[in-house]
Amino acid sequence: MLKYAITALLLFCSGFMDSIAGGGGLISLPAFLLAGLPPHMALATNKFSSSIGTTASTARFLFQGYMHKDAFAYIVLALTGAHLGSSLAVQIPERYFQYLMLIILPIVAAISFYSDRARRRRQETAEMQPDGMDTIQAKLSESAPAPVPDPAPAFFAGLSKQQFFLAAASALVVGTYDGFYGPGTGTFLILLLTQVAHIDVRRAAATTKAINLASNIGSLTFYLGTQLIDYRLGLVGATFSLLGHYLGSGLVIKDGQKYVRPLIVVVLILLFVKIISDLLT
Repeated sequence: MLKYAITALLLFCSGFMDSIAGGGGLISLPAFLLAGLPPHMALATNKFSSSIGTTASTARFLFQGYMHKDAFAYIVLALTGAHLGSSLAVQIPERYFQYLMLIILPIVAAISFYSDRARRRRQETAEMQPDGMDTIQAKLSESAPAPVPDPAPAFFAGLSKQQFFLAAASALVVGTYDGFYGPGTGTFLILLLTQVAHIDVRRAAATTKAINLASNIGSLTFYLGTQLIDYRLGLVGATFSLLGHYLGSGLVIKDGQKYVRPLIVVVLILLFVKIISDLLT
């Protein structure tokens, strides 16, 4: 029963933290590893569990009308990349995969923390702007010449050709990473879509959900053909993750990352101790 208790507690925390500040994905995979599953089985079970939660969150964006039709063009690429990534992951001996986790996890955590810190700095800068500045900006915009039309014509769904192909490349590359490993996928996609493809944040968020769901399904279809999924543990994880999302989404917590970051650090430290212990035995 200990593995079910560990999974229920950590997946609840993952869903709860993800709903208030993001970063829950950095807890879900370590949760199954700390519950005692071998690396490949933990990857497969995490995909089974996360696919359920991702389906629910993607449906919300779809019904709210934030999903543009270009998002569906990336699904095939994400499906293909994730299937390829999962097939590569199972080819790596579990011992070497543990070494990879010791390298990848802190890098992913650092990128996630950095991107959130940068986002909060931008918000704080906007909030600190003097009230009179709004009036000045409004007057300047009135006297400014008419904006020059974007020289890049719309290629598909209002995107330029460059934007579309950069987003498509992001779907393939990050989809492959998601199938191979997974944590931080949403953060990487948001960064690539907003900073590289220059897609607006709301549209990028909806596109990220579509790509993430496709990569989860692509990876899951591969693992369904194996015997690596612990279905009972996966269902427990999915149930408590959804419960955490439901309770967390009803709360308004200022500076939620202040509470998320310590939990992620603690989970990663516990995971590091476990992996090193396993490697030494």
